[in-house]
Amino acid sequence: MSRAGSQLRGRKPAFLIRILLGINFLFFLLLVSPFGRSRQLYKSIREAGFGALATTGLPLWFGGTTLIVTTLYLWGRIRRWDSVSEHPRKAFDGGLLLAWWIVLIVACIYAFMMGTGG
Repeated sequence: MSRAGSQLRGRKPAFLIRILLGINFLFFLLLVSPFGRSRQLYKSIREAGFGALATTGLPLWFGGTTLIVTTLYLWGRIRRWDSVSEHPRKAFDGGLLLAWWIVLIVACIYAFMMGTGG
């Protein structure tokens, strides 16, 4: 296989990692924004018949994409898809993944504390 082919194959997981994490951050920002906390938005989604899909689909999306991205990142680290000259990209992807895990854990802790508060 040519070197160009291996470089293209090595960029696919990194591109997928960035896209999925970007979508996750965007969804999360929409959820915590005033638009996402709007009672009117939830009522309109529920009246359209997508209430169950929205309330179960979004947590499944967050959990599923987080596991997929973590698996892709760790697999890329093990298989060394990126060449030695692309270490800053791996560091960026790792930092982005770590930031997402921190946001997810803090959000879960906050939701747990709000639920136990009564």
